[in-house]
Amino acid sequence: MNIGEKISSILIRQDLPSRIHLQMKWLWIWTLAAFFCICVMTSIAYALGIEVVFLYGLILIVFYLIYMPCQAMLRNIQTINFLFLLSIILLTGIAMLILGGIATSMGLIFVGLTCAFSSVLLNNAQKTIVLFVVYALTILIVALSQGLITVPEYVTPANNLLFYVLNILWISGTTLMFILFYIRQQRDIDLSESRKLKELDEAKTKLYTNITHEFRTPLTIILGMTDLIQRKNGDLFADELEQIRAKGKKLLNLINQMLDLSKLESGMMKSDPVNGDIILYLKYLTESFASYAESRNIGMDFFSPHQEFNMDYDPDKLIHIVSNLLSNAIKYTNDGGNVGLHAKLEEEPGKGRSFIIEVEDTGIGIAENELEFVFNRFYRANDAGTFDTGGSGLGLSLTRELVHLLDGDIWVKSRPGDGATFTVRLPVENNEIPQPEITYEGIEKSVSPYLYLDQNHEYPDLVSLYTETEKPILLIVEDNKDVVKFLCEILKEKYSIEIAYNGREGLEKALRVIPDIIISDLMMPVMNGYEFLENVKKDIRTSHIPVVILTAKADNLSKIQGLKKGSDAFLPKPFDQTELFIRLENLIEARKRIQNHFAFSGSSESKQFARDIPIEVAFMKQVREIIENNLAEEEFGILKLCREMNMSRAQLYRKFKALTNQTVGRYIRSIRLNRAKELLSSTTLTVSEVAFQVGFKSISHFSMHFKQEYGINPSKVGI
Repeated sequence: MNIGEKISSILIRQDLPSRIHLQMKWLWIWTLAAFFCICVMTSIAYALGIEVVFLYGLILIVFYLIYMPCQAMLRNIQTINFLFLLSIILLTGIAMLILGGIATSMGLIFVGLTCAFSSVLLNNAQKTIVLFVVYALTILIVALSQGLITVPEYVTPANNLLFYVLNILWISGTTLMFILFYIRQQRDIDLSESRKLKELDEAKTKLYTNITHEFRTPLTIILGMTDLIQRKNGDLFADELEQIRAKGKKLLNLINQMLDLSKLESGMMKSDPVNGDIILYLKYLTESFASYAESRNIGMDFFSPHQEFNMDYDPDKLIHIVSNLLSNAIKYTNDGGNVGLHAKLEEEPGKGRSFIIEVEDTGIGIAENELEFVFNRFYRANDAGTFDTGGSGLGLSLTRELVHLLDGDIWVKSRPGDGATFTVRLPVENNEIPQPEITYEGIEKSVSPYLYLDQNHEYPDLVSLYTETEKPILLIVEDNKDVVKFLCEILKEKYSIEIAYNGREGLEKALRVIPDIIISDLMMPVMNGYEFLENVKKDIRTSHIPVVILTAKADNLSKIQGLKKGSDAFLPKPFDQTELFIRLENLIEARKRIQNHFAFSGSSESKQFARDIPIEVAFMKQVREIIENNLAEEEFGILKLCREMNMSRAQLYRKFKALTNQTVGRYIRSIRLNRAKELLSSTTLTVSEVAFQVGFKSISHFSMHFKQEYGINPSKVGI
């Protein structure tokens, strides 16, 4: 047991927090060392007859005998230690004055400085500053009093030198002991924290591995049952089952990547190299992606200045490295672009030979400030976040770890709009026995999880799909075509569906069609869901349309931001179909209540509606004012109202129908008739005069519509 452990077990209460416990250790070691040295100094002063130093030492011993029990028993060690150190500094200053000044202080000047310095153990900046200020003041007072005080006879040069040396030695020794002890304690703390972090990392890795293994079991059942259903039912649900299988394989690939990362971090994955023609192997890998690239109308090239090159390489690791890079390049390249893989041998002075693999594309590129993060786990660049890729953010992280496992290096160069080039450098070694022929069986199976071929699925185009005038019009704004197809299948019975695959196209279609309700994703290309939502809600033509946000960003912050932008409902993916149906029905029902409010031309605006839907109240108020200002004009109708409102006829019709459930023409006639009824009831004007004032030039036409509206002839009003 070392001195620190002995102090802990004897003098320090074990119930203290760990930080206070450690602080107490340092204080006790410092206190005991200083107390021993003071006892020695006092004994020597007594033997030599130096009264002031002897008395000074006795007082310090009394201080220590009072201080140490208090330190052991009381919990507030900061205050106790501060008062103790302050007392010693003041006592030392008095002793220096009696001894005749700084030069003849017998080294006591260092005692006060040591007390101020030891205040670091208080871990309190204010108290440390106070102690140093007090010490400085004592030195100034002693220095300024130099001409007013005399040196006692027993303070001879020999005695002065002796105690100077003794004080310097014991102070230096205790300071060194404190520093060494502090360094050791810090090392122990660092080792303890490192051990805890390692244990935590191992626990996380184990949990990570167990969870991903648990995922594989139900996923295996899902894929197996999909095959079983397809064998039993033939082509009955062929397309749906194929989509389940494709998404299941994609999820399985993600789980495999997570497991691989877990193995890499725990050191369980090892390299298993063979010696063979790496050029031929890379060419075969590249050709495996040709169909995938062709389905996207993307050119795929392989180039190497070498016909063949034999070296050690790990086929399994290289499949994942190259497949990740090629699939990413294709995903982030627009249709009609180009992706290429270049392989070459490179020799640098002092580094030897290296084999270089470059995967370049003509895609969207990566911003310079994001290049350093692209290999981070779960990181997706901002531009990538609005590009239809469906990526997880694990691929490049796994690729980097695999490259490092092969003692290689990887980096990327890119600029937005100019594509990206990923470069892999592998060391050239020939330690394995050359294999005359390497079989490529199983490569296509290994590559298949990276190929997300969509040519077997028919996706809805940017057109109206299920347009039936009697059904509410639903606009789906979603960049994932599989999600769009699924939504169309479950909603086509109740809604006429319009589709857009990004925010900008969605906004254009919303302004053109004026749908009854909108379902929108958040993460979309060109314009994201937040921008789309904000534009829809601030435009007078579309502000009335309910918007349901359907997104995988299910965190509370995203939900709050969506609601602030004006969304009427926020549903996370995967969503419950029943909940979606109920949400849509409730929003349609809420719109009917608004229609009932605005339908009657004489309805007064309620404060609740003015507060809840101010933009719609303002719209209806503007329409009503324009109509009332033009009542006497017989030719006033929809076309002039459209010009006044700065809206097209179709936009005004859809907006007005959504708010009132009646046509604009019917609303104009209703206001005219309502005004006519008021005039007939409150004035002496004849029926003909009233008809002309409200825009009817034909008396018979006016009488017919008036009777249809109110059930009586206009001549009977007021009788």
